[in-house]
Amino acid sequence: MSKYKLKDKVVVITGSTGGLGLAIAQALQAKGAKLALLDLDL
Repeated sequence: MSKYKLKDKVVVITGSTGGLGLAIAQALQAKGAKLALLDLDL
């Protein structure tokens, strides 16, 4: 993911409370992205 400039970009992630969605959310947040998280059990 390092080739993408994510600082202050908004990223929508579905299935974000567990598994792969959670790992992706954490990685993107660490790179400076702003997150819009969607899940049935948020």
